[in-house]
Amino acid sequence: MQEITTLAENLFVFLFIIIIGLLIGYKKYVSKEFKDDLTFLLLKVTLPAMIFNAIARPFNGDMMKSGLYTFILALIGFTICFVVGYIFMKVFKVKEERQGIWLMGTTFSNVGFMGFPVIHAMYGENGLFLTSFVNIAFNISFYSIGVFILTMGQEQKSIDWKDMFVNNIMFAVLLGLFIYFTQISIPDFARRLVTMVGNMTTPLSMLIIGLTLSEYPLKEIFNQRLQYALSFVRLLAAPLVIILFFKGLPIEVNELMVNVLVILNAMPIAANTTLLAHEYGGDYEFAAKSTTLSTVLSLLTLPLIFLFI
Repeated sequence: MQEITTLAENLFVFLFIIIIGLLIGYKKYVSKEFKDDLTFLLLKVTLPAMIFNAIARPFNGDMMKSGLYTFILALIGFTICFVVGYIFMKVFKVKEERQGIWLMGTTFSNVGFMGFPVIHAMYGENGLFLTSFVNIAFNISFYSIGVFILTMGQEQKSIDWKDMFVNNIMFAVLLGLFIYFTQISIPDFARRLVTMVGNMTTPLSMLIIGLTLSEYPLKEIFNQRLQYALSFVRLLAAPLVIILFFKGLPIEVNELMVNVLVILNAMPIAANTTLLAHEYGGDYEFAAKSTTLSTVLSLLTLPLIFLFI
């Protein structure tokens, strides 16, 4: 009960920061370029700092083992979400031109902008440590399987492997793991600096979400039935199947690992889905509006999913 109260309280705080960003965006107090600059700052500086700080810690063999299991289970989780999404795609008779976005939306959740802040608020450094392994699995899957999904029925385009491995977040993960295994001492000043910069991630994430919401008239976000159907699968159906999967495992699984994986799989549609759709010829407007709607609704569905864990 304490954990769900913590989750609800943090989501309530997140909501108010999102509303601040929404109002700033609607009032045109800042330019669209400002949101892009904040996104750059988050992805290139603050989020990598948060991830590095969570990984570069005293060595713990049990946590490392949990991290590796988390990586494997994350890949299984993406597969489950894909299958669930495919089944519902047939149920809702999604048109062919939107099937790629539908499957991307149901398969991949927002680990970066939403996942890391929520897990950090609930489970601290241990939760972030495991989330980093989910992020590795996400990058590998999103920029390989994701590209294949989006280009189904089209001329297959080459995968940009650089997007998968050469980015600041992966660099932070690898550097953190290097420090973790070698146990090289980090000066107190450097540790405080990285901690302070990393702590900027959560408010920045929520402000960016609010600014993104302000880019579309609310009527366009909330009046499309297919977008609600996609949000239903992404936020409720797929996470519930993930929970059933864990409950049906013949072995006992670490509680923190289960909670982290379920919550991350209950996050809204991955923010990069729109960017990938734009790059590979998908319906990026449908992707953007579906992502926005699922982000808003996730503030209501996350506590509900947590009740079933």
